[in-house]
Amino acid sequence: MEEPIKDKQASETLERFQANYRWLHKHYNELKSIYNNQWVAIDDNKVLDSDFEFRTLLDRIMNSYGPKQTSVMVFERV
Repeated sequence: MEEPIKDKQASETLERFQANYRWLHKHYNELKSIYNNQWVAIDDNKVLDSDFEFRTLLDRIMNSYGPKQTSVMVFERV
């Protein structure tokens, strides 16, 4: 009986990730003009943080949000 819960959680995680990616794609040019050549972390239709170094950004995000929350975020160099 636990499998449907896992499937539901996985589905919700995927849907949230896809929503974040769609928002990034829709706002890409605007983000590029603000964060040119930086990595951005996106969740819930907003940029949470940015940095020129991916590892630095990832470390800050992991420290602030944890691995479960980070799994739904989109990281992209714009």
